[in-house]
Amino acid sequence: MKTLSRHKTFIKDMRNVRLTEAQATKLFLYVAGLLKNEPLPPEARNHDLQGEQRVSH
Repeated sequence: MKTLSRHKTFIKDMRNVRLTEAQATKLFLYVAGLLKNEPLPPEARNHDLQGEQRVSH
């Protein structure tokens, strides 16, 4: 089993995030699955972005 360590940047970012109960549940389930070497469910995998994208340089 893998171990979890939180980087200082992650801790700081999580202080500023407001997750709904559903989002928090999904986050914890996904992390727990990854720690057990389970694959992510299809809805959590990389996917093409939708909508109008604007790139700023």
